[in-house]
Amino acid sequence: MSDEGHSPRHMPHNNPQHWPHYWPRDTVHLMDRLGPFYLGLSNKSITRQLQSLCASVQGYEKYLGEYPMVMCAPLDSLYVFRRATGMLDEDLLQDLLFAFSWREANWGAWLAALAPQAAYAPHLRRRRAHLPHGTSVIDLALAGCAGEPVPAEVQDALGLLGRLRQWLQQMPPIHTPLRRAPSADEWAARASEIEQIRQAYRQGGADRALQRWRSGPLAHELVDLGTWVRSGGKPPVG
Repeated sequence: MSDEGHSPRHMPHNNPQHWPHYWPRDTVHLMDRLGPFYLGLSNKSITRQLQSLCASVQGYEKYLGEYPMVMCAPLDSLYVFRRATGMLDEDLLQDLLFAFSWREANWGAWLAALAPQAAYAPHLRRRRAHLPHGTSVIDLALAGCAGEPVPAEVQDALGLLGRLRQWLQQMPPIHTPLRRAPSADEWAARASEIEQIRQAYRQGGADRALQRWRSGPLAHELVDLGTWVRSGGKPPVG
């Protein structure tokens, strides 16, 4: 029986120096909806990425304030950004910057650029030295978080980013809570429970394994973030 939903890229022990604050699958919940968007945040692509985003909004700005009651396909990326910035806090930013790979780090820096806070700046500076192809998106984030000047090659991107921020501010805020990650000790105990679920599968097939999973301490893992939020943070029943 596979450990579904936990690819190596989303496991919390990629960086043993930073144990994540939030459940890894929740951390990347919205990033994964945009496919390889993080590639467009590289140094050579970020200005083009912002130009493309701004062009897609043109003509649809009047609908931004109607979200989520009225939604238009050309604004789908902005809807994701609005929801993602509503999740962002210092703990989540640290997870994205340090617990995973350059993909998540690019995404974290992007969210900090969209919703800057002074508290984010030290984490961005620390990650910048180890993100050689993502320095531009970090520079944009630091411009907003700490008022730092940006290199000449991203001056145009900075102006486009300002427009994008203004558009996002026209949309109502959306806050989504995230599940806290298990501690290192809890994660070790999880391995024992997973073995029990596998044993149930070997003895009685998928139905027995699912019954064991649903009745055990890992029941919350069976649901995605949206389902968990709608249930009030309760595990599935049945």
